[in-house]
Amino acid sequence: MPPNTEPPEMKFIPKIDNRNLTERRTHNKKQPINNLPEELLARIFLVTTQSSIRLRGAYQFTLFPDIAIQVCSQWMKVALANHALWTHIHIVEHFDDDNVALWVSRAGPDALFDIEIDMLEPYCGVAFFDITDWQEQVSHIGRIFKFFSSVKAGPQRWRSLSLSVLQPEPMYKFIQLLNKHPAPNLSHLYLCSEPDRSDDEFHKERCLTDAHYCKGYSPSEHAVPNLRHAEFTYVSWRYIFDRPKPLLSGLVKLKLSAGTVIPELVLPNIQILLLANPNLRWLRINAEFAYDYEFDRLPDEKCPKPVLLSSLKFLSLEGGDNISLVSDILSIITAPSLDGLMLGSHGVSNDDEFVSKIFNYLATGQPPMTENSAIASINKSAFLLLRKLDITGLSVNGQIVMDLLASLPLLTHLAIGCHAAESYLDSSPHTLPSLKSISLSCWGDHQHYQKIEDFLRQRAQNGTPVAVVNVPRNPEPEPGFEEKFPGTVLRTRDDGAIFSCLSLNNYLMVIVHNPQLTVYAVTPVSTMAGLATYQTASGQAQHHEPSAPMSSLAQPGRDILNINNLPPELLSYIFVFGEQAERFTRTNQATEHVRFPDVASQVCRHWRIVAINNPALWTYVVMKRPGEREVAMRYVSRTGLTDILDIEIEMRTEFWHQAEISPIDWIAQRAHTYDLLETLKTMGATPDRWRTLSVWVRQPEPLFEVISFLHSHATPVLQCLSLRWSSKSMQSHEESRAINGMETSLRSLVLSGTSAPCLRHVESTSVPWPFILERPSPLFTGLISLSLTAATRLTSIANLTALLRGNPRLESLHLSSEPDELKTAYSSFLDRFSHTECVPLISLRSLSIQSAYSRGDWILDILKAIRAPNLEAFTLATELYADYASGTTDYELRLLNYLSGSDLDGDASEPITSTETTSIYALLHELDVSRVSCQSGGRTMITLLSSFPSISSLSIASHQMDCLGRSPWLLPRLKVLRLSGLLCSDLGNVLRRRNSAGYPIPFVELQNYQYWDQEDRDIWLSTLPDGVAVTEYPELEDISDNDGSEAGDWEDEANDPYEYQLGTESEWMEGAGTDSNDSDSIHEYPVEYEQEEYEPSDGYSETAGYSEDFYFPACWVDDNTFLDDIYGLDNPGGPYEGYHEDFDPFTTDVYFDGLYGYDGLGEYDGGEFSEDSGGWDDYGDGDGYDYDYDSYDYGQDDYIDSLGDIYEDAYDVDF
Repeated sequence: MPPNTEPPEMKFIPKIDNRNLTERRTHNKKQPINNLPEELLARIFLVTTQSSIRLRGAYQFTLFPDIAIQVCSQWMKVALANHALWTHIHIVEHFDDDNVALWVSRAGPDALFDIEIDMLEPYCGVAFFDITDWQEQVSHIGRIFKFFSSVKAGPQRWRSLSLSVLQPEPMYKFIQLLNKHPAPNLSHLYLCSEPDRSDDEFHKERCLTDAHYCKGYSPSEHAVPNLRHAEFTYVSWRYIFDRPKPLLSGLVKLKLSAGTVIPELVLPNIQILLLANPNLRWLRINAEFAYDYEFDRLPDEKCPKPVLLSSLKFLSLEGGDNISLVSDILSIITAPSLDGLMLGSHGVSNDDEFVSKIFNYLATGQPPMTENSAIASINKSAFLLLRKLDITGLSVNGQIVMDLLASLPLLTHLAIGCHAAESYLDSSPHTLPSLKSISLSCWGDHQHYQKIEDFLRQRAQNGTPVAVVNVPRNPEPEPGFEEKFPGTVLRTRDDGAIFSCLSLNNYLMVIVHNPQLTVYAVTPVSTMAGLATYQTASGQAQHHEPSAPMSSLAQPGRDILNINNLPPELLSYIFVFGEQAERFTRTNQATEHVRFPDVASQVCRHWRIVAINNPALWTYVVMKRPGEREVAMRYVSRTGLTDILDIEIEMRTEFWHQAEISPIDWIAQRAHTYDLLETLKTMGATPDRWRTLSVWVRQPEPLFEVISFLHSHATPVLQCLSLRWSSKSMQSHEESRAINGMETSLRSLVLSGTSAPCLRHVESTSVPWPFILERPSPLFTGLISLSLTAATRLTSIANLTALLRGNPRLESLHLSSEPDELKTAYSSFLDRFSHTECVPLISLRSLSIQSAYSRGDWILDILKAIRAPNLEAFTLATELYADYASGTTDYELRLLNYLSGSDLDGDASEPITSTETTSIYALLHELDVSRVSCQSGGRTMITLLSSFPSISSLSIASHQMDCLGRSPWLLPRLKVLRLSGLLCSDLGNVLRRRNSAGYPIPFVELQNYQYWDQEDRDIWLSTLPDGVAVTEYPELEDISDNDGSEAGDWEDEANDPYEYQLGTESEWMEGAGTDSNDSDSIHEYPVEYEQEEYEPSDGYSETAGYSEDFYFPACWVDDNTFLDDIYGLDNPGGPYEGYHEDFDPFTTDVYFDGLYGYDGLGEYDGGEFSEDSGGWDDYGDGDGYDYDYDSYDYGQDDYIDSLGDIYEDAYDVDF
């Protein structure tokens, strides 16, 4: 035996996985399915669950949810959280009660159920009664019905019901109970009285008792008012038809399978039933097991009049030995929109008069008549729009087939017997110009496609090759088919089922069982081919490069790819998910960027059909270039007439360059903005369809035009509004120009009430605050989410609180004193908080305040102006250099004092002791201080964190998280630690210290990990304690700072010829259309600044004087707290001197490697911890020390040094 082989029996022995848990977890994390978002994973679970449901009557099988919860903890979490997974309740045995109750509990209290009850042989065997004992079966039906109600899964929660029984009486009993306990949500009903062919009593129709005719045993209208899909298999047609009024009405799908008896005068009863269901879209009548129908057949002259079924798309008639029944039913149906037709009847021949009648009717539209046995002169087909035809069940050939197919020019899919195809297709290659697919059926063992080789060859030579030929797998096709017939794919079937029984039937079933997917009603069967797994003729997959011609996309290698086997509804959902992922993670995109919907629609014909027929994929309309109006029009046309839209308009520097308008010509930009909004209306994207609107501009005035447009047009479905003024060279005089030139009418308009009743989310970035806030009535009301970022000037806190007071239901609030790209803002405040009342925001759950420059006074006044007792998440982004006397301000200390709960009334003249301090946000559980710039691990950060002991989730910069190790008792409830920036090597030590102190952190999330050194990252993560779950997130590229839309386009303004000529000081004049050489314009710019000099001060100015007294947070100076000793305010030895005098925090053998900082030259200059001295040997001399580790370096280190020089005497405080 070769050394690398093993005995054949070994492959049946399960192999033991010797990897440990960590290795298996590492392996699993690399699997693509474990990196899917939970929403998509849940959707895949749902589709997999549906595919795991076996055919009705199958006994033992395990549904996918029971498997998914046993794979891993993530799958269990997703499965248990997805209530829809547990809505299929299957009863197959007598002892299924516990399992049913468990599934009902997991489905939640509001889900609708799909009930499947199989009271067949397995059930009877377990329950110990005979399969013919219908009395016992009736008793068990009553027990099952009562059990569902007892577990709160009664009929009122049924969406579909499938009942399979061996005897009809249990079925009638179930219907009787349903009449007493209605099912208002039931839309699908399947009833099967499965015949036992070995029971003679069945053939004697013992079951035809009085129950057939009793009113109580028929489903009443009030019992199932919303029933739309009904399927009766082997249910006696006497029960269905022998009644004064139709059994069912209002259906869109109906399937009737007869037993052994066809009642007398059944055709008029079928007509009555069809008249009661004029909206039928799917109809199948099967009588293949019934006795001879012709003895009781009505004469032709007494046949009922045809019924108009204008919505009917698919019709299937199977007569068995009764071809006359097929002919009669066809004669009473008029279906002008019929798309698919399947006819079958075994044992017929060409000379059968009813075959001639059928083909004559289909070809000419002439009703069947006894005298007409030959095809009459062709007028028009009975079904002009027919595209899919299956006549494999009719073993006929010759002229009648040729005449029929010649009358169907739109036919795209044909299923036909081999011999009939040979006799017709070879002689008429031009008759079916639209033919795309042929399915051949034959019981022979020859190469089936050889019957139509000449036809395929002629079609290929004429430039109209047949795309797909479908044949039985047995015998195995010969190789070389693709080379012989280029452009045609040979597919094989495993089970011998022809296309009509698989693709066409499933095609309609997808539509019927998913009403929301009616968009696929026009999808050809080639789209649905992915429902089955196919194999190439050679049995091998073929791959083609993207540069291959389009015809190569139809090569069979594509069909065995897993994604091409997905149902169209799931593929469509994945497309929508991909489009949304691209939308919300969009980075700077080059001009030639192609959006996801356009890519998906160009991959292959299957993808294109799915993409184009999914309106939700095209609702995001983006205009970033003037030439994209045609693209926007195409998107809007594919959304339909009523779908709501998401509009995004970016009119920044590159936009105006292509529009041949200067980026600083605000007058032309404002006019162009109005024209653009009107253009959206003309292309069908009217404001009444807007769900979201996002507008980015280069000058502020176009935003005023947008607000005015919205005020004058009703936007009943507008939910989200985002307005942004984006410029890397934003100037104060630009904002002043826009505010001073603003029309008076703009100050009175509002966007709420009748104009925008659904507006709930507003993001205003750099829109001048005087425009937003200084108005008699709030611009927005009824919001639940608000984000306000100032441009170059702030405004009165009283104006801000007026807006907040108009939105008492706010749940999320973000306030920023300046845009990220500006780093500072000019101040123009009118008053201080002392003149404003506090605004209660009871519903506020998330609060974010950002001020990149040291502006603790403004932040402090904002916090005092808002009362949020139920706040759960708080984000603070500012600079707090309170650790250094030369760099601190009075308001920074006041802010810390307020956050620690020591200054709730705003009076910090006297520090409050620790016994009097309380957290200002008692319910807070999430804190983000990752953008708070302060000395690493110093008392400022410790004080800030100690102010919120209730939080369980903390976001912090990596270089500042060492405070959690120095004071492990901080944040005792902390469970999730989010770190940003470069990974700190002491992370493992910090987590161990927390574990030893009894405050473990089980979850760590790392952001921006793509910038880390991979080797160092692996080493550091390997030192983490056991049981810590680490999740890594890359940093998404921020596009807010980039004024251009192209990747890396930071030179768009520097290269602007207009700015080169005018300079930044003259930029604002371009909007007025002035000449830079005009001498009269020279004096206008100084005049503007003269006006600004007389504007009132706000009290927040950079040059405003500070109080000479400092008010430290109470915990810094309180004698009753141990923190005073830790901070060592009175100890000249340093802020951490004496940190370990009375307590040894190092309870493990792993110590800190040291405290590191930059020495100003890019090198680390730090100290090593000495266990002997109990402190730090060298804290650094401080020369050139970078206080914030350059993580948020706005040049503040030099600024703080300069402040220290200026105010050294005024702030003579000994730290």
